[in-house]
Amino acid sequence: MSGITGPRGIQGTTGPTGLRGLQGIAGPTGLRGTNGTNGPAGPAGPAGPAGSAGPAGPAGPAGPAGPAGPAGPAGPAGPAGNINIPSNILSKLQNATCQIFFKQGPNNTMYSGSGFYYYDTIQDLQYGYFVTAGHCVMDIQNNIYYKITSAYIQNPITTKWFLIDINNIYVDGVADVALIKTNIDFTNYPEYCLKINTETVNSGDLCYVVGNPGRFDEDSISVGCVRDPNWCDPKGSQIINTIFINAPSMGGNSGGPIVNAYGNVIGIYTFGYTNTETFGGGSNQSVLTSTLAILKQNKDNKSKLYLGLDWYIPPPYLIYYNYFDTTFDTAGVTIYRVNIESPFYNILKSGDLLLKCEINGQTIEFGNKNNQRTPGILLYYPVGTNVKIFYKTGVDVNVYTRDIILTKTYADVSNLLDGPLLSGYSQNTKNSITNKPTEIGNEIINEIINTKMNMKL
Repeated sequence: MSGITGPRGIQGTTGPTGLRGLQGIAGPTGLRGTNGTNGPAGPAGPAGPAGSAGPAGPAGPAGPAGPAGPAGPAGPAGPAGNINIPSNILSKLQNATCQIFFKQGPNNTMYSGSGFYYYDTIQDLQYGYFVTAGHCVMDIQNNIYYKITSAYIQNPITTKWFLIDINNIYVDGVADVALIKTNIDFTNYPEYCLKINTETVNSGDLCYVVGNPGRFDEDSISVGCVRDPNWCDPKGSQIINTIFINAPSMGGNSGGPIVNAYGNVIGIYTFGYTNTETFGGGSNQSVLTSTLAILKQNKDNKSKLYLGLDWYIPPPYLIYYNYFDTTFDTAGVTIYRVNIESPFYNILKSGDLLLKCEINGQTIEFGNKNNQRTPGILLYYPVGTNVKIFYKTGVDVNVYTRDIILTKTYADVSNLLDGPLLSGYSQNTKNSITNKPTEIGNEIINEIINTKMNMKL
C-alpha cells in the first residue's frame, strides 16, 4: 500500500532556457475587436458604367416659331361654290332699283330703262336721288339736243308710279349719267338706297346687274364678273374711265346699277356691243363719284375738262409706223382727229401715238392693258391741271413732250359734244346708242397708213 506524501521541498533556482520548441497548432479565432477610426480618403476610382435612364421630366415652355417652310403641293379642287345673293342684299337691290318710262325725241316716242336710288351722306336721303343713264333722259339727233318731255318712276316706299319733275334732271352726257332729284324722303328708309363702292375693284370680281332687260322682267338680276375695272374702249367712243363686265344684259338694263357681292355700286350699265349680251358696261365708280358730286349741286356737269380728241387702240401694224422697227412697246393710243377747240390742237396730229402723261409726278400710261388707262381719265381732273404728254409722231424715232394746262371745259363748247358715246371731236359720232359700238372702218385705217407713209416720204 502507498505511504503518506511528504511535505513539499524548497524551490530550486531557475535553470538555463531550453531550446525553442516546435510551433503549436493554431488556436481558435479570437473575438472581433472594436472598429478603428476612418483612414484618409483614397484617390477616385475609374467611372462606373452608365445607369439606366430615369423617367421623362415635364415639358419645357414652347420655343419661338421657326421660319415658314416651303409651300406644299396644291391640294385637290374643292366642291364648286354657289353665287346665291344673301337675302338681305337681294332685298336691298330690288327695293332700290326700278324702271323708268319716258318720252323722248322729235316724235315723243316712249322708251323704258332702269335706275336706282342713291345716297352718299345722310343729308342726301331727304332728296330722293335717282340715278339712271344719260340717254334715258336726253338724246342728240340730227344736231339737235333733246331732253325728255316726261317720265315715270316708282316710289319704293309706296310702290306706286309717280310723274317726275323734269326740271330736276341733271346730266353728264359723256359719262352717260343722269341724276333725278325726286324729293322722296328716304331718311327713315336708307335701306332703299344704294351707295357707291369705295374699295378697289379687280378683274375677276363677282358682280351683278340689276334692271329690266327688254321690259321682260322687272328687278331682274344677272350675275357675272368684272372683265376690266378700268377699261379703255379700243374704238375711242366710250372715252371715260369704264367698267367692262360679262354679266348678261340688254336694252332696258340701261341705267341699272352694277354692284359687287356686298350690294355696293361699282358702275352703271349704259352700253353693250351689238348682237352680244355679255360685253358691256358703263362709267365706273370713280367717274360716278366725281360726277354725282357735281350733279347734286342741281346742275348739269359742264365743269369736266374738254379734250376734243378722237383716238383708238392701234394694231401693231400701225404702231410700226411710229417706231420703224419690228420690236416696240404696247403703250399708246393713235390720234385720229383733233377738234379745233381742243387744248391739243396744233400739238397732236392725226397718226400721232399718244403714249402717256405725267400729272403732279404721277405717270398715267394710255392703252387697254391692265396697267393702262383711257386718255378720258383726264376729264375729271380739276380745271387748270398741268399735264405733260409724251407722244411719237411717226416722222422720226423720237419721243416728244409738251406741257399743257387744261383749262377748257364742256361749258366752253357746244352742248352737242356732250353726249353718250361721243369722243368730243364732233357730234357726228362713229357709233350710236341704238346701234352700239361698231368696228373701226377700213377707210380709217387706210387713211392713217397713207398719212404715215406720206410723212415718211
